[in-house]
Amino acid sequence: MNPSKKVKLTLLVDGEVVQKAKDIGLNLSKTCEIAFKEAIKRLEK
Repeated sequence: MNPSKKVKLTLLVDGEVVQKAKDIGLNLSKTCEIAFKEAIKRLEK
């Protein structure tokens, strides 16, 4: 897989959390990507 290519992903997330994130203008895809990168860094230490 090309690491720079974006991949479509389906996640199940609490609806209230998603709605609040949308209400305050969070980009859900970017926020998840940042969270995944941070989790990977912590787990690879």
